[in-house]
Amino acid sequence: MAAFRKHFEEQECYYGRQFCISLTNHHGAEGRLNAKYRELYEASENSYLKFEDFDFHKECAGMRYDRLSILLARIIADQDDYKYFAFAKDGTLQTQQTGVFRTNCIDCLDRTNVVQTLLAKRMLEQQLQRYNIIKYNETIDSYEHLSHQFKNIWADNADTISLEYAGTGALKTDYT
Repeated sequence: MAAFRKHFEEQECYYGRQFCISLTNHHGAEGRLNAKYRELYEASENSYLKFEDFDFHKECAGMRYDRLSILLARIIADQDDYKYFAFAKDGTLQTQQTGVFRTNCIDCLDRTNVVQTLLAKRMLEQQLQRYNIIKYNETIDSYEHLSHQFKNIWADNADTISLEYAGTGALKTDYT
């Protein structure tokens, strides 16, 4: 418990509030790991820390990525609250990011990349809308070139991180 508390207190100094999203299975070895993670979170009583578990393989089986809306509904208020970092042209601070999302899974990090892509896309859309680059009723997907670039960047990110951690390329680049 001491190591868990110390780690998250150190991370809080750098990143502010943290929202941990566990994407592990809820059964077998992953289920036991997930249960321990939740147990440590609850025992830590850290007010700057939140935890959500989402059994990615169960919820998104058969490439049902539309079911990520279940997870998004649970965390959207916090993402809005954490904001993003932005300066105005004159150098004045417009918004300050106050928190981050930590995602974890087992093996090659595909689940993590899918969820981080979802969060990044939503935040980028908010920024583009705020600065009148896209309209408030539009998304990145409303612009074919922008959508293509975004997906390529995140697919490259998936491969790079997966190679670094697991020694293989990403498998779920169909989402990104």
